[in-house]
Amino acid sequence: MGAIATAKQDRLSARALALSDLKSFTRTCYLASLIDTGAYRRLDNQPSRGDLAISIGVIHNERFDAWVDLGLSLKELGERKGGLFARGRRLKAITDEDTDIVGSYRAALQLEAPMYNNIVPLLTAAADHSPNWSQTRSYTSLLASAAVAPTIKEAATEAPNARFLEVGCHDGNFTAAILRARPAMTGLAIDTDSELLALTKQRLNKRGLGNRVETRLAEPESIKSGSYGLITLVNQISQVPTDDRVRYLKHIVSLLEPGGFLVIVSLIAGSSAAAASIDFSLRSQKNGGRLPSLRELDQLLASCELGVSHREQVLPGESLYAITAYRGWF
Repeated sequence: MGAIATAKQDRLSARALALSDLKSFTRTCYLASLIDTGAYRRLDNQPSRGDLAISIGVIHNERFDAWVDLGLSLKELGERKGGLFARGRRLKAITDEDTDIVGSYRAALQLEAPMYNNIVPLLTAAADHSPNWSQTRSYTSLLASAAVAPTIKEAATEAPNARFLEVGCHDGNFTAAILRARPAMTGLAIDTDSELLALTKQRLNKRGLGNRVETRLAEPESIKSGSYGLITLVNQISQVPTDDRVRYLKHIVSLLEPGGFLVIVSLIAGSSAAAASIDFSLRSQKNGGRLPSLRELDQLLASCELGVSHREQVLPGESLYAITAYRGWF
């Protein structure tokens, strides 16, 4: 094949890839729009177009019909005997209230799209920053919850006392895992996002665990005293300004009982696309966060006089680590 023919073939291949990327992007935006409008919550009842339009407050019916038709063409929506239903696997998981997946698609519109849409001022104007969607990004990171949960459960069962502090409770998934791992366990779960706290309460109450944990809208600095056998930090270190991390972690360690465990879960600065994207979003926010390196985490733990009993790369191919550290008895 000559050089001209090769270049033509490469261009055709590139166009095919671009069209595939565009379709994936359209699907992502569409699923995010179903979440943003709340339409996905109505699909279990297989509403008619008219009923769905009324339930989400539609005033532009032609636009609404085109929006529904797009969902049908993507094969995410189905329509049978005048009723709409979830057809695609992704949308079925969303309608089942898989909060990890809901958070992932929500972040596509709330974090990724605004950040890249404002790339010029973001890179060239000192005063302009990407919206601070740190909780949404943290929420999205829970897609790896199944891989992280075993580390947290093990620390819960081996903690020197049955009292825990969860810094950043997200949607309550890890809270429930801690409580189930050790029936005597009670504790305090805090977050800075009221919506996530509400989801945590809902999840725990639904599972009959709500009476064993207090949920509180708070920063960890507001917790002035305690003696916890287990403290968890899932996707929190990266959101703390780098020059404040030692002080931040020392305060948290002061709440840990001697012999107690601190579990840190974090993406690590590395070569994966997911880590690079999250690091870029963190650096684009006003709080000055960024992904830590493994060396930095080691230095942070050493500065707090913590030993490390377990370290694991919990997702093959991704730089997501779960680290269990412990406070000495002396």
